[in-house]
Amino acid sequence: MAFGQSLSLCSPPLFLSERHFLSRKLTMFPKMPLRTVGNAFPVLAWSAPKSASATEEDILEAVAKSNGRSLPGVRTYENDLARLTLVGAVYFEQALTAAAADGGEAAAEHIASGMNVMVVETLFPGPPDENSTVSTRLFLPARKVKEKAKKLKSSLTDDILANTTSRNILAMTFRQVVLEQLWNFELVLFRPGIERNMEELENPREVPASFTLSSSDERVVSLLGEVVGLAALESTERHFFHKSLGRTSNSFSRWFHNTERIASNDSSIILFKLFENEVIASAKSLLGNFNTKKANYKPSQTNLKYSWWTLSTYSELVKIGGPEFSAWISEYVPAYRLQIDTDRLNNVKFEGWQNTGQNRWEVLLTHSQMVFDSFLHLWIIIV
Repeated sequence: MAFGQSLSLCSPPLFLSERHFLSRKLTMFPKMPLRTVGNAFPVLAWSAPKSASATEEDILEAVAKSNGRSLPGVRTYENDLARLTLVGAVYFEQALTAAAADGGEAAAEHIASGMNVMVVETLFPGPPDENSTVSTRLFLPARKVKEKAKKLKSSLTDDILANTTSRNILAMTFRQVVLEQLWNFELVLFRPGIERNMEELENPREVPASFTLSSSDERVVSLLGEVVGLAALESTERHFFHKSLGRTSNSFSRWFHNTERIASNDSSIILFKLFENEVIASAKSLLGNFNTKKANYKPSQTNLKYSWWTLSTYSELVKIGGPEFSAWISEYVPAYRLQIDTDRLNNVKFEGWQNTGQNRWEVLLTHSQMVFDSFLHLWIIIV
């Protein structure tokens, strides 16, 4: 979704108060030409194309005339292996204030160019590593932003305006805007070994995806966050428990965890840990393959930095091929099976998933994909 890709957007019953919005069913965000401004906190700004489609023109016209309580917004959390995009409504006044914090400079630029709508996206660094970002994309009525800026100028000191560029201010204020209502989301996990090109953030990533999950039901992203959060918590507890007691896993104890599973409160989403003896067997068969690629292998920075969440078979894998081999297995060999029951959760779209029957869809995850996915869901809480 980030940087120009489209995500389905359906207007909920309570979306905006004015009749102009309620008379439409918004189905997409317009794709906008991109211009970038290079600085420490990059701001990605779109300008409306002259040949916009009828749907795009409707959206831009609606935003330009809006005077309600909400505006459309998109927040995207992205790192090397995953991207989570949330589409929904933001508070009108909060969005207006955030966009006016630069003194109305961006709004004035849009108005001078003959555009009544500001379509602006800002990027902000995020955890867990230097390739992770949080972006906020807002659709705003430019003239109302300019009016708001005039009212705010008295509260903005000369020191702030002199020491911080307008782009930096927007990057910081946009980060504080809250999605008050979620309309839909899209979760994309990329194939192992993918690394973002941080020099081309303004362009859509054209890389193969392992799988995609999207839905207009906010319960899906909430329950998914519940499951991966529990998995992270359980792994952390196990790590510190064994570390404090000086224990290591052994072949005998691993047999008692073969059927381990973590379920959401309503059991609609279940995460299964694959049999540890199967993971070990797969690792042994791949040792020769790893040795031929070892010279060019670069372990994920997240794997190195967050050693508290490692595979339960980590010690055994280190004995087989060393720390780098264990990290490689974490990135490339499935260790989990994620299952979603569509009898309990409706309006879910799957790409790259397998239908196992009885309306259950599942996908295999590597340990690294699990770690990255958990950080995406933590960002929703933190940012």
